[in-house]
Amino acid sequence: MADAVEVAIESALLNRLTSLVFSPVVPIALPNITFVPPVAGDNVAWLRATFLPATSAALGVDYEGTNQHFGIFQVDVFYGQGSGELAPARIATSILGWFKRGFMMTKGGFAVQVTRLPYRKQMIKDDPWMMIPVCIPYTAYAGSA
Repeated sequence: MADAVEVAIESALLNRLTSLVFSPVVPIALPNITFVPPVAGDNVAWLRATFLPATSAALGVDYEGTNQHFGIFQVDVFYGQGSGELAPARIATSILGWFKRGFMMTKGGFAVQVTRLPYRKQMIKDDPWMMIPVCIPYTAYAGSA
């Protein structure tokens, strides 16, 4: 049985993120999967993926019509305090480039597109880490089930 559109969207986004290669390797905390962050220190990084769907919208009055599914896929870049802002900003920029506006992913017969320019937010102190949120807006279309 094929996944529902909501599951396919999340899966496509997570698959895209986990295919991004960093050197040195940057571990990724995925939703509801056991993860132990590395010990905080200078030049130590890790990522946390969060799927944030918004309310879907019907694009017509027909109950069998197309629905628009959209939201934000957020990837938080964690970096040890005391290492400056440039190193984690470089990781954030790599993620932004990996999910360029217009990029399309497919999963289970559904297409998921980065429809707006991805962006990063300001660095946040989250002891013993500094964290930069990276936001990736997405949209997908699917018929009513």
